[in-house]
Amino acid sequence: MPAGKSGWTQAVRQELREMARPLDEAGEMDLWRCHLWTELEELEMVHLHLSEVTAKQDALAASDTQIQRLQTAPGVGPRLAETVVAVLDDPHRFASVKEVGSYAGLTDRSELGGVAL
Repeated sequence: MPAGKSGWTQAVRQELREMARPLDEAGEMDLWRCHLWTELEELEMVHLHLSEVTAKQDALAASDTQIQRLQTAPGVGPRLAETVVAVLDDPHRFASVKEVGSYAGLTDRSELGGVAL
């Protein structure tokens, strides 16, 4: 199996699924196949739950103007924007965008691209 991130593609997971066996189908020399089956089942459930949570986060973020504005800065995606909004509480307590960026750890060479919070 490939190492790292490429080891978890859909094709590799399918290859693993073909080796796995449910408990009632495995002999005593195949118990590792049962363990693999269980692990793959749990992985699928984790993926399902993460998809549900991500969809809910995306729906909530779509209605938040602060999150939307932060995402216009280069390199700021929805999860980072949500985290910054949650941690900052009220960005107006800072004197400048530069101070907000420094506090949130977002200051880069472009100084947030001039994004107003």
